[in-house]
Amino acid sequence: MLEFLEQISRYAISVIGILVLIFCIISLLRHKGNKTEKAFLTSTSSGERTSLKEFETAIGRSKACDIVLDHGTVSRFHAVISLRKKSWYVTDTFSKTGTYINMKKIKRKAPIKDGDVISFGTAAYKFETPFVSEVSEKDKNVKPTKKSDVKQPEPVYVSALINDSKDMAYCLDMADCIIGRDDEQCDIVLKVPTVSKVHARLYHNTRGWIIEDKGSTAGTKVNGELITGKTKISDNDEINLGGVKLKFCLRFKRVK
Repeated sequence: MLEFLEQISRYAISVIGILVLIFCIISLLRHKGNKTEKAFLTSTSSGERTSLKEFETAIGRSKACDIVLDHGTVSRFHAVISLRKKSWYVTDTFSKTGTYINMKKIKRKAPIKDGDVISFGTAAYKFETPFVSEVSEKDKNVKPTKKSDVKQPEPVYVSALINDSKDMAYCLDMADCIIGRDDEQCDIVLKVPTVSKVHARLYHNTRGWIIEDKGSTAGTKVNGELITGKTKISDNDEINLGGVKLKFCLRFKRVK
């Protein structure tokens, strides 16, 4: 009798082991299939689009990160983008150059929404998410009857350089950018012979927006005066780069 029970127990353990293995395989495949694209990061400089498929995505220069940004101003482990319930957040993981949302530096953790521009150092990306809706389950059954009942999206404001002669705006999506004629070295490219290959640097710090000439041939002027060092600029200031006049706009309404 004892020998019979031992044989049954051996078969039972084998069957249980096989069932556990099958369950693990099914769970693994099911979990893999659920990795849908929850959000996207689109580079403002190259237009390259990267999808976010996890609830937590590590971003940095290290190859151990989920998204690797080979950029000098990006720390090895720079930030984490996470989805919590119905809200997205970005957390700065003690990076050296900081993490910014629409040009504003975050202290540690901050919410992000569709259309926000996130800058990891000077690497700027537009955040897009069709996956999460801010509408509650209760409100889904309520159909608005007036246009005033429909919640309009909040406008996104960024600083910008305006070229009135060409009716063109250069949105400053990054906290530090180079202006000049060279496509590879510059973030804002001005294809004008009097503009040097690397003409000026425009960056944002605790004082505000600062511009400095990078040894250009024609020089850089602010409101008609030739600058010789780091110069703070204010709203509506005119910047002259080799004859190209750009008006600085502190709050420019971005068109989505």
